[in-house]
Amino acid sequence: MNMNLDNKTCGMCDVGKLRGFKDEVACGVFVDAYKCDKCKEVAYTESVMRKVEAMQRNGAESKKGIK
Repeated sequence: MNMNLDNKTCGMCDVGKLRGFKDEVACGVFVDAYKCDKCKEVAYTESVMRKVEAMQRNGAESKKGIK
Protein backbone atom coordinates (compact mmCIF):
# COMPACT_ATOMS: atom_id res chain seq x y z
CA MET A 1 0.00 0.00 0.00
CA ASN A 2 1.49 3.32 -1.08
CA MET A 3 0.61 6.06 1.41
CA ASN A 4 1.00 9.76 0.63
CA LEU A 5 1.47 12.01 3.66
CA ASP A 6 1.88 15.25 1.66
CA ASN A 7 -0.07 18.14 3.27
CA LYS A 8 -1.12 16.02 6.27
CA THR A 9 -0.87 17.64 9.72
CA CYS A 10 2.34 16.80 11.59
CA GLY A 11 1.82 14.20 14.31
CA MET A 12 4.57 15.70 16.48
CA CYS A 13 3.58 19.39 16.70
CA ASP A 14 -0.04 19.16 15.43
CA VAL A 15 0.50 22.53 13.69
CA GLY A 16 2.70 22.17 10.61
CA LYS A 17 2.06 20.37 7.34
CA LEU A 18 4.17 17.51 6.00
CA ARG A 19 6.01 18.06 2.71
CA GLY A 20 7.54 15.26 0.64
CA PHE A 21 11.29 15.14 -0.03
CA LYS A 22 14.07 12.60 -0.66
CA ASP A 23 15.95 11.77 2.56
CA GLU A 24 19.44 10.25 2.48
CA VAL A 25 19.30 7.42 5.05
CA ALA A 26 22.74 6.05 4.16
CA CYS A 27 25.52 7.20 1.90
CA GLY A 28 23.92 7.34 -1.56
CA VAL A 29 20.63 5.73 -0.42
CA PHE A 30 17.60 8.02 -0.74
CA VAL A 31 14.02 7.24 0.33
CA ASP A 32 10.71 9.07 0.15
CA ALA A 33 10.17 10.99 3.39
CA TYR A 34 8.09 13.85 4.75
CA LYS A 35 9.27 16.87 6.76
CA CYS A 36 7.10 19.16 8.86
CA ASP A 37 7.27 22.75 7.63
CA LYS A 38 6.95 23.98 11.24
CA CYS A 39 8.96 21.74 13.63
CA LYS A 40 11.14 20.08 10.90
CA GLU A 41 10.40 16.55 12.21
CA VAL A 42 10.99 13.88 9.53
CA ALA A 43 8.43 11.08 9.01
CA TYR A 44 8.41 7.96 6.85
CA THR A 45 5.62 5.70 5.71
CA GLU A 46 5.51 2.33 7.47
CA SER A 47 6.74 0.47 4.38
CA VAL A 48 9.75 2.78 3.94
CA MET A 49 10.59 2.49 7.65
CA ARG A 50 10.55 -1.33 7.45
CA LYS A 51 12.95 -1.23 4.48
CA VAL A 52 15.31 1.22 6.23
CA GLU A 53 15.35 -0.91 9.39
CA ALA A 54 16.03 -4.09 7.38
CA MET A 55 18.86 -2.37 5.52
CA GLN A 56 20.41 -1.22 8.81
CA ARG A 57 20.13 -4.70 10.36
CA ASN A 58 21.77 -6.32 7.32
CA GLY A 59 24.52 -3.69 7.20
CA ALA A 60 25.34 -3.98 10.90
CA GLU A 61 28.06 -6.57 10.27
CA SER A 62 31.53 -5.07 10.08
CA LYS A 63 33.13 -5.33 6.68
CA LYS A 64 36.84 -5.27 5.97
CA GLY A 65 38.52 -3.98 2.87
CA ILE A 66 41.04 -6.00 0.90
CA LYS A 67 44.53 -4.52 0.73
